[in-house]
Amino acid sequence: NYTVDPLANVSANITPAALTLANVSADNKIYDATTVATLNGDTLSGVLANDVVVLSSTLTGQFDNKNVGANKTVNVSLPLLTGQDATNYKVDVPANVLANITPAELAITATGNSKKYDSTTTARVNLADNRIAGDIFNISYNSAEFSDSNVGILKPINIGGINIIGTDAGNYTFNSSVITSADINRISKIEWIGKADNAWVTPANWNQGVVPDETQDVVISSTGNVIDISGNQIINSLFSLNSLHLANNSSMTINNPFTLQNGTTLSGNGVFKTSTFTNEGIISPGNSPGRVSIDGSFVQSNTGLLDIQIAGDIEGLYDQLDVSGAVQLDGTIKLSLIDGYVLTNSSNTFNFIKTNSTVSGSFASIDTSASPSLSNRFNFVNGKLEIVAQINTPLITAINQLFPNSSPETVQQIETEVFASDNAVLTLLPLATVDDLGLLKSKGGQGSVNITVAADVTTVKTNRPLGLCK
Repeated sequence: NYTVDPLANVSANITPAALTLANVSADNKIYDATTVATLNGDTLSGVLANDVVVLSSTLTGQFDNKNVGANKTVNVSLPLLTGQDATNYKVDVPANVLANITPAELAITATGNSKKYDSTTTARVNLADNRIAGDIFNISYNSAEFSDSNVGILKPINIGGINIIGTDAGNYTFNSSVITSADINRISKIEWIGKADNAWVTPANWNQGVVPDETQDVVISSTGNVIDISGNQIINSLFSLNSLHLANNSSMTINNPFTLQNGTTLSGNGVFKTSTFTNEGIISPGNSPGRVSIDGSFVQSNTGLLDIQIAGDIEGLYDQLDVSGAVQLDGTIKLSLIDGYVLTNSSNTFNFIKTNSTVSGSFASIDTSASPSLSNRFNFVNGKLEIVAQINTPLITAINQLFPNSSPETVQQIETEVFASDNAVLTLLPLATVDDLGLLKSKGGQGSVNITVAADVTTVKTNRPLGLCK
């Protein structure tokens, strides 16, 4: 009984169908100072049959903050849909995605600072790390120690008790110790302490625990046993109150002038290289005989003594001082005969000091106390330090020289020396006779006596007035 008129202007909404993302999860990650999360499971669920809808990009998400933590919330970003039916759908993102951010490994390294020797193992170091740019924290350490206190190159340093404190410190794991290296350098002054033996080359004999080198000023302020120098040593300077011995074929190079102090001795066979060697003490070449060579100039002061021993009249059988530079002399030369050597009647030439350079000055005194037969039997030849030993005139000739006139002369005392090689014969004229070798008296008569000399030298004296004529 009715008809229905169509209604005009009737409308309604078609809302997008809801899609879900199946099995969405976030990967755990190592701290990287960002909130970026990596998501998995981007399968759409709820697309109606025959509709075409796809995700336009990979799912993305963000951790709630950048810091290390467990079961941290990951906020999934709303994905974009593409396809002819894309506008008919919306995506509901999951709200319970969780993941972990674990600490990053912080590598702490160290650079050691070299230092001068100070007898301690304490070291200073600078620490560095591979932190992510912008992160804030400070690094500290409790200890930094060299392996020992001695001088050396690239000596290990152990750093311990490393810690980090600051805003981002909790985002890292780190090494609590590290090893680096640095040098312990010699200080310019090094001192002899002589704890081990008398050898220059023993490190324990020096207060820095090492043998001096060319950078160092060496001070030997104690006196005691002679210090043995072996090998080839180079130092900057040397002051020594102790005597020194050069082992065979050894050398000592000193970058500055050297003075052998009064009261000390340099002995042995070797080379001393220095610009100027000043002798205020004693130089005793060789283990006798032997040679000390001075590579440089040589100056002997008024307190200096050159101790020369003679075992023969050719080089190698008597001590020598060999100087490459100029020679300036003063002080004393001491001459001694050794190993049973006896001078012959002929002149013997000895070149005790060898140099091709200039020589100035002369020895103030010549000590022959150890071998009286050398007394007054030397001179300098041609300005060179060649010493000529000459035999004294036999006794009878000496007397004739003392009393050249034929008339009698009266003297209180006559003293001269007679050598075994002289075989001297003393002939007494009528005014005198011989009572004994040590006593001559004026008694008249005539006679002679052969003087037999058992020792190296015999002194013949008169202790009463004696009348003699030629």
